[in-house]
Amino acid sequence: MLQPQEQAVADAEGHLQVAAHVNVSEVTAWKNGYFHFDHSNLTGTMRQLARWYDVDVEYTDHLTEQAFVGKIQRNLPLEVVLKGLENEHVHFKLEGRKLLVLP
Repeated sequence: MLQPQEQAVADAEGHLQVAAHVNVSEVTAWKNGYFHFDHSNLTGTMRQLARWYDVDVEYTDHLTEQAFVGKIQRNLPLEVVLKGLENEHVHFKLEGRKLLVLP
């Protein structure tokens, strides 16, 4: 039985584990139409975007680790989302279905 702020997570073998103290806003943001980043790292953020927008992500160089914070609507075009995530350490280039992550 799960308690508030707990989440059941299946590992690679299908065994269930209980994760305690999860960020409920982040976990349920998808059902409210948002990406919710709470100090999400670059690879985790790109994994969410790749799944949602059906793109392949390629990292072109060694990048400084990033922490993304905030909420972004999922109904926005990918180009708009990427513009909101860009900063002095990370840039993006979209080539068809390929998303390049650049320093």
